[in-house]
Amino acid sequence: MAFSGDDATLSSSINAYLLCRDALLARMDEKDARIVLGLLRGENQTSIAKALGITQSAVAQRLSRNGGYAILRADQVWRPQ
Repeated sequence: MAFSGDDATLSSSINAYLLCRDALLARMDEKDARIVLGLLRGENQTSIAKALGITQSAVAQRLSRNGGYAILRADQVWRPQ
C-alpha cells in the first residue's frame, strides 16, 4: 500500500510507516495477525484471547515478541484525533 499526497515530507513519512507495518505483518503467523487486527478494531486483549483459546498473558507476550505493539502505537500516532 502506498500513500500519495501534496506534502512530500508527509507522504514519505506515511509510506515509511506503511512499509515497516507491512514488513512486520508479513512475518506474523495467523494468530498474531488476528490479535493485531482485533486490537486495531477496538477489541480488548481478554476477548481476543478467549476467541483464540489462549490467555490474555499469551496475547501480550505475542504482541511484545512480534512487533504488534509497535504497529498499534504507530496507528495511534497516525490516526486523526
